[in-house]
Amino acid sequence: MTIRVKILLLGLLAVASLSYILGVRIVTEGREHAAKLEFLTRLEAAAALSSLVHELQKERGISAGYLVIRSPDNTGLLDAQRASTDRAMVRFRDPETPGLESLARLAETRRKISGDAMDPALSFSYYTQTIVEILDQIDALARDSNTTLLTRDLNAHVHLLYAKEYLGQIRASINESLSLGTVDKERLTVVLRLLNLHQFYIRTGLRDASPEVAQALRGVLGQAQVQHSFALIEGVLSGSGQAPPADQWFATATHAIDQFLSVEGQSMRYLRQQAENEIAASERRVLLDAGLALTAALALILFAASAVLSLLRALDVLITNIEHTVATQDFATRIQAPNDDEMGELSHSFNELMGIAEHLIKEKDYFASTDLLTGAYNRYRFTELFGIELQRVQRYGGGLALIMFDIDHFKDINDRFGHAAGDMVLKEIARLVRSLIRANDVLVRWGGEEFMILVPHTGNEAADLAEKLCLAVEGHHFHYAPRVTASFGVSAHVPGDTLETLCARTDEALYRAKHQGRNRVRAVFAAEPDAGPGAASLAPA
Repeated sequence: MTIRVKILLLGLLAVASLSYILGVRIVTEGREHAAKLEFLTRLEAAAALSSLVHELQKERGISAGYLVIRSPDNTGLLDAQRASTDRAMVRFRDPETPGLESLARLAETRRKISGDAMDPALSFSYYTQTIVEILDQIDALARDSNTTLLTRDLNAHVHLLYAKEYLGQIRASINESLSLGTVDKERLTVVLRLLNLHQFYIRTGLRDASPEVAQALRGVLGQAQVQHSFALIEGVLSGSGQAPPADQWFATATHAIDQFLSVEGQSMRYLRQQAENEIAASERRVLLDAGLALTAALALILFAASAVLSLLRALDVLITNIEHTVATQDFATRIQAPNDDEMGELSHSFNELMGIAEHLIKEKDYFASTDLLTGAYNRYRFTELFGIELQRVQRYGGGLALIMFDIDHFKDINDRFGHAAGDMVLKEIARLVRSLIRANDVLVRWGGEEFMILVPHTGNEAADLAEKLCLAVEGHHFHYAPRVTASFGVSAHVPGDTLETLCARTDEALYRAKHQGRNRVRAVFAAEPDAGPGAASLAPA
């Protein structure tokens, strides 16, 4: 397969890849949009089920009182409530839903209650089981949703439903007891457990609810009548105070439950509004993504076609020039750049690389830049780097200094421990110095045991670095000699300096350091312009 074919395939692959990515994004956005629509549908189902739960809770409490006292008032209340429950079931429209088997037995249970053929405990158990099944169904609507939209708020709504349910069970249980005129110990235990569950779901609902719903719930809990209903519950549990009549208790508890129902309605409205906002935003994103996808696809196709054609034309020019060079064996010729673009830059860089490579090949046998023993630069490389730094100083200013150091009594080290030990000392000295100088400082093996350090961007303060190195060498433990020291000479560049003058001054400083006892630093700086010969200053160690 030729390069031309590969380039064409690459362009087609790029267009196909972008189209695929954009298509996946649009499909993903579409699925998310569908999931949010499904979520809204689930919310509507949850709202209908919540309304049905509320009516069944009231029917449960009224049925409990009716089974104890079959008065005309209780009969009228029960008939009215059953009609309200039936209207809520019409909203739900599907009593045969899997998981709601108990709801299908509602008519039969009502007949037994009306015919006094059902025990109050069984009636309470049936309604409670039915309500719990519906609550579980609402919880499943949240858990089985394909979107995480408003999950925390929906959980808070479910917790509020459970809290209201347990308060409804308390209402029915106490209503039955007050109708009988007695509250036994077992009933008190049940009421206490239900109260604890109610309080638990209130706390979790407050924790997960949105700030608006949580504030509304706290407002209900703070109402005097709601607090009075809980005070009656505490009174029944503790046995203190006068127990209210059954109808009064039922009305008080129903008022509290209705207040929780208002919060439930506010929570559902909040969920519905947030879901509708998300759906609207999702629809806008779908339209925006579709527009962007179409625009990007067209732009990519045009760009890819232009780029591929341009690249192919440039490639033809490059191949022609290279074939000409190979055919004529004229390696002095260079590739002619077809355009002033990346291919032109590539041709230019390739030509420069060929020139550099040609130059390096010619000189590789004559020059080496690194001392093989110590890894430091050699004199040739030092000369090049010094010239670069000198031009920088002359053009832009800034400091430049040299440090020359010599290992003291190095001949004695070779004589006592052998040349191999001496070589190891040289390598260790170079390694130590490299670890202490800056990255842009240049270490050079000047010759034998002498080294030079080129210190750019500094001046007389290079003497401080030399002091640091001198102390480091003296304090370093060498494996091949008991004690090694070095003498250091320092000098800084002044206008008019050349490599020879600066090196001479540095060498003079090193000479003085050795003459004055070794293992020390001496710095020689240029004399003032009017000073005579020999007026160079000597910095103290």
